Amino acid sequence: MTQRAIFLIGLVFFAVILTGCQEESSDDVAIPTLIDLEARRTEQAPPPTTNPQPTETESSEPTTAPLSIRTLPPTFTPQPTQTPPPTFTPQPTSVANQFRGTLYYIQNDSQIVAQTGANTIEIRYDFAPGQINDLKFSPDNSLMAFVAPGNGSAREIFIAAPDGSYLQQVSCLGQANVQNPVWTSDGRTLVFLASQTVDTPLDIYAADWEGSNDCPASNNQRRIIDANIANFGDLIIDPSDTLVLYSDLQTFSVPLRGIPDVTQITSPSGFGSDFNMRFRPENPTGLAYLRIVRGAVDNIPPSDVTLIDVDPEGSSASSLRVIGSNIQSFQWIGPSTILAADNETIFTTGISSGRPQVLVETITRIAPPLASADGTSVLYVESVDAQSGLAQASVIDAEGDTLPTVAFPLSSNISDLHWITD
Repeated sequence: MTQRAIFLIGLVFFAVILTGCQEESSDDVAIPTLIDLEARRTEQAPPPTTNPQPTETESSEPTTAPLSIRTLPPTFTPQPTQTPPPTFTPQPTSVANQFRGTLYYIQNDSQIVAQTGANTIEIRYDFAPGQINDLKFSPDNSLMAFVAPGNGSAREIFIAAPDGSYLQQVSCLGQANVQNPVWTSDGRTLVFLASQTVDTPLDIYAADWEGSNDCPASNNQRRIIDANIANFGDLIIDPSDTLVLYSDLQTFSVPLRGIPDVTQITSPSGFGSDFNMRFRPENPTGLAYLRIVRGAVDNIPPSDVTLIDVDPEGSSASSLRVIGSNIQSFQWIGPSTILAADNETIFTTGISSGRPQVLVETITRIAPPLASADGTSVLYVESVDAQSGLAQASVIDAEGDTLPTVAFPLSSNISDLHWITD
């Protein structure tokens, strides 16, 4: 056998062996395949940025996604929620004794405020701080008088409507010290005190409010008397509009009109001027006043209520009775009964029995107590927190047999408190 034949036989034999091995391992070995790298890059590339054409079931118009927050229609107006009315502490004991009327007072010496409850407060007149004082209501409560700045450094008497609708200057003296306006019983004339400078003796003047826009020619402004008052205590007019009574240590009377004949009607106590003068209801000659009985303690003069009878002509006076002691303020609430207050107590007492009926004890008052027009209720203001300036107004039954029926907060920086209930 030639070498070529032997070579061919060996090659065939090798090929047979190789084929048999591949069939036995076909389940375990994967035959390599050709990998096209360019095709792989094409498959992994992001989709084209061009927008696809819409199909027949798609719309080419853009759609708006629904909002997740609801909006109100343009004409919507929020409706207020129902809130319960403010409550007072303590709770009222009877419907008849609920707070009625309006409180008027000067706040911060600059504002005249009207208040009808805890949350109903209105500033009726607003001046610069420290510029108004001596608020007084007319007998029919239709007008208020007070002292406010005039021209330059002058102080003048003004009147105003309680509802804030009217303001008018009455006096035109041009003096720096004007104080204590007092109404005549017919509500037409105001009597007041004035002096050229502060802390100088006072004289007594009068002016009508009608015609005051042409003062003094049309409102009868005049000086009643050159009284030269150095220790002023009080100024009032008798119910008949005949006499002006004023105190300068002791009390004097002078005619409102005519010749200014002065009559002394009380004797000096030796401790200060008479004050808090009040004529007795239904008795035009019965005058009660506070007479200081000894030196003041903490600027508070302990006094008694002295009742006298004043001659209609002002020529004489006779003492009738002394009521109580250590009294700081009082008010008539009937022909024979007074409402009074001392350092910590509010009480009523009759001028015949003199036996007090205590209404409130152990309080720190910041204003004299006030009686309603019919005398059935009493309003008082006490300090609640001196540091924060918080006070509380309370209304109680004048008989003293019920708890407070109304109580509400207000500022303690008030003065000239008035309670209008009619």
